[in-house]
Amino acid sequence: MNFESMYGVYHADGGLLGELRYVMGVAFRGQHCSLCDITHSVAWEKGEMKKWRKTSEIPFHLVHLNERPEEVKQATEGKTPCIVAKTNSGFVMLATDEELTSFGGSVELLKDHIEGQLTKNSPKPPIPFTPEKIVEIAIQAGEAIMDVYENADDFKITQKGDESPLTKADIAAHEVIVAGLQSIDSTPIVSEEGRVGDPMSTNTCWLVDPLDGTKEFIKRNGMFTVNIALMQRNDSRWKPLFGVVHAPASNTTWFGGALTASQRNGPEGSGPMMVRPTEGKVKLVASGSHRGEKDESFAEAVGEHELVRMGSSLKACIVAEGGADIYPRFGPTSCWDIAAAHAVVSGAGGIVVGPNGKTLDYDLVEEVLNPYFLVAADNRWTEIWIQHQ
Repeated sequence: MNFESMYGVYHADGGLLGELRYVMGVAFRGQHCSLCDITHSVAWEKGEMKKWRKTSEIPFHLVHLNERPEEVKQATEGKTPCIVAKTNSGFVMLATDEELTSFGGSVELLKDHIEGQLTKNSPKPPIPFTPEKIVEIAIQAGEAIMDVYENADDFKITQKGDESPLTKADIAAHEVIVAGLQSIDSTPIVSEEGRVGDPMSTNTCWLVDPLDGTKEFIKRNGMFTVNIALMQRNDSRWKPLFGVVHAPASNTTWFGGALTASQRNGPEGSGPMMVRPTEGKVKLVASGSHRGEKDESFAEAVGEHELVRMGSSLKACIVAEGGADIYPRFGPTSCWDIAAAHAVVSGAGGIVVGPNGKTLDYDLVEEVLNPYFLVAADNRWTEIWIQHQ
């Protein structure tokens, strides 16, 4: 909303008779107007109040009950004293009588409060990208991956310090994504293959896994993805706002989150998607590479179920598009492995919770490893999940 003007409305009429009634009420009945206590000293407007109104970018009017324009009267009737703002979509309350009273006659406290309210209700700046732009970057990274995937001469495997595999495709996709994101703005980038900028210097950060499922890539089974997530910081923890998961081998893309409802684009169908919890046999999706005792115990506790095997972030995306109910993860993952899919699941109406059953959040700096987590179409399995930690 855009602010056009502000009105401070006294709880008294103007004019000589109105002023006399107010003075008599104060003197003999203990009445007072909390707005007048702030704006005036004896009978004159305070200098700091006058200066603030004069320099305010938004016109600030002080009016009595009988001086209110009709539209202001309709917006404030029965609510005075108060301060309201006229916007392009109607009136909004900026300060109530209770709030005005709490400022104890201080112009400075009132000013701080009003500026805070204006900031809170101001239109949010548009994000500097379109979802389609990030999808385009992910697809370009996928093309770089497939160039390696389809060329036996480029299929060389090395090991990183943690003994996880690294291929030419990982690096090629990383370079494409970094170049693409940097062409948008200077938001820091945390990638499995390297960082650009300091994520703790801002409230948002890109989190990237250029090739999630390198082991699946090496097995040449097609179950690998490109993951790009926009993260928002809260102190040292992060949550995903938007994510793109692109599967190059099938040319399918899932994207969405808090900033936009989730969608699926691919040869087997495109459009908005939502989780679809089943009423009958549970569909449980599990890793094609990892399966341990906890996985088996949890699956048994869930009851009769159909097991769907899949690799990388595809498991979470299958839940998001309604092809499965739950994806429990009792194994090591890093923040970039799941954050993008987490956003997609959230934008499709599903949940991603940690061991305590609360929404999973992330550390992008000190401890990039995630705890165990559960991706689910709804919360009916959360208690069972907590019991199996």
